[in-house]
Amino acid sequence: MVRGNGKAAVANTERLRELTKYIRELKRDATREEEDERATSSKKKKTPCWGCIRGCMRALYSADDGNAGKFMCQAADFYEPWSLNYYGEWNDVPFFANKLCDDYGVDTKAIAPMLTWLSRCSKAGLLTDESTGIPLSRLGSLEFIQTLVNKISGRDGFGDILAQGTQRAAELVGRGARKHIVDMSFKAGQTFPYSPAMYITTGLLYMVEPRQPIQELHEISDLVTLWLEWVKKKEHAYLSSDVIRSIAKKFWGSELAADFSTYEGKALAAKRIQDRQYAKESLILCDFSWPITHVRYSEDHVGDPTLESTVVSAVTGEEMDEHGLYRM
Repeated sequence: MVRGNGKAAVANTERLRELTKYIRELKRDATREEEDERATSSKKKKTPCWGCIRGCMRALYSADDGNAGKFMCQAADFYEPWSLNYYGEWNDVPFFANKLCDDYGVDTKAIAPMLTWLSRCSKAGLLTDESTGIPLSRLGSLEFIQTLVNKISGRDGFGDILAQGTQRAAELVGRGARKHIVDMSFKAGQTFPYSPAMYITTGLLYMVEPRQPIQELHEISDLVTLWLEWVKKKEHAYLSSDVIRSIAKKFWGSELAADFSTYEGKALAAKRIQDRQYAKESLILCDFSWPITHVRYSEDHVGDPTLESTVVSAVTGEEMDEHGLYRM
């Protein structure tokens, strides 16, 4: 373990200050307020990161027993419908389920489709409380999720089978258990909302990553979502087909990278996306804000793929070429 007590020296403070101002201006249209009616405001508080340039659903939840922790995005959702169905009303259990998975290092994206599969197998009589040692009849309760996570983490009994993922577990159970897997459940048993059947580049990203590479997938899916708003002629929508093609050329290597009817340009696009997202994660940049691929208040609406390296250059003093790459 490496520890430090000093501060990183910035090579060019004035340049960094200028970049900070410029980047905040680029993202001034992106701040969004997300209302969440699942929990009362007295229990859930929005907690944007320090220096946030966008604003998001990042939140801190405080339970009745004094426990507190992050509660946002998919991890906050995965157990909520089961808990509401079991208890009949909102309570702290979805937060406890989220925190439990965090504490044990269990992937909620893998657990979510597993819950549906377990429920279907239980209803079909393939799995029971007795045969699994897990209270399947109480799915949605705090007892259920505690037992499930403990069993999987400790590879205890049936938990050893589940620890291998939903796909493998279904194979080991047999007796038709495979047909009860939730539709579109692929890598490591995770749900599959970013289809490679639609986006060829996405398929390449799935192929070379061990789990759902959500940051990489977002670089494509976020743009497509905004493009659909333009297609539907929504007010203030600005990501037209021409803008998307320009972004693809600048960020992914060619306009054809945005043409989902051809394989051309997709390998280069996948490489560029993967390289950029790994660099982004190393720099601890927000996935909701970076890369800055599009800008509402500009003439062409196209962002800048060199911003990350420009910021690093201001901090380190290293020179870059016209492509935003370090000179060797």
